[in-house]
Amino acid sequence: MTTNKNLSIKKILGYSKTRILLVTLLFGFVYTQLTLYSGNQNSYFLQGLADSGYGFLSNDWLANTTDPFPLFSKLVQFTAQFTFEKLFYVQYFFLTGIYLFSLLSLLYRQGEDMRKYPFTYLLPLVIIVHSELIDLVFTKFTGLSFERIFHEGVANQYILGHVLQPSMFGVFLLLSIALFLREKYYTSVIAASIAVNFHITYLLSYTFLILAYLVILIREKKNLGALSTYMLVAGMLALPSLLYSVLFFSSESAEFAEQANKILFEQRIPHHALISVWFNLETVINIVIVAFALYLLRKKRMFLIIAIPFAAATLLTFASVFIKHPHFIKLFPWRISAMITPICTFVILDCLLNFLYEKIQFIRQFKEKYVKLLLWIAVLAFACGGIWVMRYHSQLYHIQVTNDLFQYVDAMKAEDETYLVPLDQEDFRLMTGAPIFVDFKSHPYKDTELLEWYHRIELARKLYANDEESVDAFEEICENYSITNFVWPKENGRERFSNLQIVYESNLYLVYIVPQNKLSFNNSSIEDKLWTRLKD
Repeated sequence: MTTNKNLSIKKILGYSKTRILLVTLLFGFVYTQLTLYSGNQNSYFLQGLADSGYGFLSNDWLANTTDPFPLFSKLVQFTAQFTFEKLFYVQYFFLTGIYLFSLLSLLYRQGEDMRKYPFTYLLPLVIIVHSELIDLVFTKFTGLSFERIFHEGVANQYILGHVLQPSMFGVFLLLSIALFLREKYYTSVIAASIAVNFHITYLLSYTFLILAYLVILIREKKNLGALSTYMLVAGMLALPSLLYSVLFFSSESAEFAEQANKILFEQRIPHHALISVWFNLETVINIVIVAFALYLLRKKRMFLIIAIPFAAATLLTFASVFIKHPHFIKLFPWRISAMITPICTFVILDCLLNFLYEKIQFIRQFKEKYVKLLLWIAVLAFACGGIWVMRYHSQLYHIQVTNDLFQYVDAMKAEDETYLVPLDQEDFRLMTGAPIFVDFKSHPYKDTELLEWYHRIELARKLYANDEESVDAFEEICENYSITNFVWPKENGRERFSNLQIVYESNLYLVYIVPQNKLSFNNSSIEDKLWTRLKD
């Protein structure tokens, strides 16, 4: 095996640019990508689409709150406004390609001095292990998530995901490691800074990754003056994202911050924030994988690149248990696992392949070209399975798009309208382009805005609970917010309201106009209460 540090992945694998592109597409099909404007994109695309002039989303309250991901929003705005929306799919494939070949490159570096088997075996196996089809089957029979165990982090944190979103730019952390192992030190810092500037919660991953680089360079007795410059460059590159967070997301008061953190951690994202919620068997297996990979890497240059971030994440996680300060939780130290888990999984796979190839003689007797052929046939089979999964999700999405309610609102929405919808209607905004009062999926991040979001959530919950409190909630919404229309489940809407005009009726919902000072529930015990208040 050659030890030239400057070999590109193209030369390592012997692939042309065209073949690398085809492999990237195959990987995307195997892993699968959800249909555009679905899943987390309902949250992360909102402000960028609003700025691009999509529908009337610029009038949506949430679209006018402080943007936590301004760089990503600008990317969404530019793509939607000046190119074509299908380019979002291309951007997703581009990031998956960076992920795949960065992973392959760093695996090649860490094992090039001991690897016996043909390295070209590893690429199709890495692709197969990312198969969505395998995850579905594994989950069905074990109740555990194959993805979360082997190539995602703990607490439902991950780099790739199945839609284009800010967290996907974590692929540049893997690219950074690959570049560092090729002794492209300054380029590696630039790559890592892209991740933190697109998603501020990668700040800890970035910090401890740079620390690991510095420790390695000091051990290798690099020039200390050059290391000072290296640290300065690393700090300057992360500064824009850090300054933006400090300037725009600092708490206005300790009381606001405490209330907002409690709502965020306990109500909205406990699966990300609370150890008591996310620590489970998958987490234990994940930790074992990292620990075993560190053992295998104990004599390698990459050991510290994994060990230092892992140790930092572990210590800060334990600190958050005992200190119980919200700042520890908001740092999300366990998100570091999203960076190191896929590396550790495939370090183990690489070593396992090498062990089998070296110890089991008949494996070495297989002709290399036939083994590669069988592996790529398997990749094609899983790609077909992935296409089937994507087609299934696309059909579900098409059902939503052709939903009578969405079609009506999309066709009839006006600039001055805002819709009050059930809290689970997270697709309503992007499906219709119409502003809404609130939904549970999408929330702001600044403390005062989060408190306002939760107040809206509570009002909507009380309203749709359809009990006595719903009268007070409806009255407060109509008096204090510019709601022009509201959507109500058809099963009890017609009987529940009397003096409100129905402007549209679908199979499941009724759409009402909210008139001024003419609101009525058709319930004697609360109708009198409502009208009394309206008269007052």
